Amino acid sequence: MVKAIARECILSKNKAITLILFAILSFPLSVFASVLSVVTNTSDNVSVYSIEDLDRLADDQIETMTPWTKQKDLYDGIYLNQLIAEAGYQVGDIQSIRVYALNDYEIEIPQQTLISKAYFLAFYKNGRKMPLRQKGPLTIILDFSDEEKGNNLLDITYDLVWFVNKIEIIK
Repeated sequence: MVKAIARECILSKNKAITLILFAILSFPLSVFASVLSVVTNTSDNVSVYSIEDLDRLADDQIETMTPWTKQKDLYDGIYLNQLIAEAGYQVGDIQSIRVYALNDYEIEIPQQTLISKAYFLAFYKNGRKMPLRQKGPLTIILDFSDEEKGNNLLDITYDLVWFVNKIEIIK
């Protein structure tokens, strides 16, 4: 009888552990990316935006191909320079920005590049929120169909970031 109870407790414990692991693994990672933090390296100022907040800030669109698509898609979002201004800074007054992604990727974009390139923080693709499987929910892209701005795939693809969750303004 004692062995049967002990075996049942072990089975229950294993079932509980299995359920907890299943819950953790199946929890949608996109929940963690539904908020964008904009911080600075010189103060404690933090601006936090949901996708809905970003949507209210701008109604910009670009139609372009990206290195990972075969056709032009329509992206809704906000230009990074406008987002920086919304956070209370002007691109001409900062050194750079550092962009962080959920997968621990990060890049630094210097001021001059921010001025010369029109970086776009996209959160809708063809009218729909972008899931993680489509490099969302927040992705930094450029308008690659605008060759006059030098937005070619070979020179600029390292600056593209998907799964964006934080932008740090470097003063």
